Amino acid sequence: IAKAPVVLHRPKIDITKLVSDSPEEEEIRLHGALLELQQSVDAMIDQAGLEEGSAHREILESYRLFSQDRGWIDRILESIRAGLTAEAAVRKVQEEMHARLSQITSAYIQERVHDLEDLSERLLYHLQGISPTAAQGKLPEAFILVANALGPAELLEYTGKALKGVILAEGSPTSHVAIIARMMDIPMVGRIENILSLVTTGDPAVVQGDQ
Repeated sequence: IAKAPVVLHRPKIDITKLVSDSPEEEEIRLHGALLELQQSVDAMIDQAGLEEGSAHREILESYRLFSQDRGWIDRILESIRAGLTAEAAVRKVQEEMHARLSQITSAYIQERVHDLEDLSERLLYHLQGISPTAAQGKLPEAFILVANALGPAELLEYTGKALKGVILAEGSPTSHVAIIARMMDIPMVGRIENILSLVTTGDPAVVQGDQ
């Protein structure tokens, strides 16, 4: 059980400019943001200090591989070359892949969907020069993290930062983020579908992880 004030994991990004003035400049922006994304993922994994070959390390290594996936990156580049801004192209590919893969019931595929959703959101923040998560900002002495969904690498960003519990709108007991939460000994509850409309940063919350 954990009791602490709420911190919202990530602010919402609204994409207002859809059509680009220069596809070449958008490609340059995308490659710069991808490099920042990949470096930040590498840093998270290295700082986690997980043992080589462990199940937890393998989960994060698969996440790292997705950040370098040529199929994902090439689809975004195709959309940029068709005239979209980098942000609009990332969102378009994210929505297309979600629509296609979410129809598949395989637990493995569903974890890939979560990883790609997470990486897409992080890439958008790097494109706009915004801190991707609350982990980069000032945090209270103790807090409960609230999010729509979390990737396993994202949760590790809060290591050593007085994280007491997690509430998710999505998630499952076997998801990668739940496995990492158990490793960190942090209570987590998921499938609270309307949680983001119920709370705001600073609200008091209690999490009971076994119910």
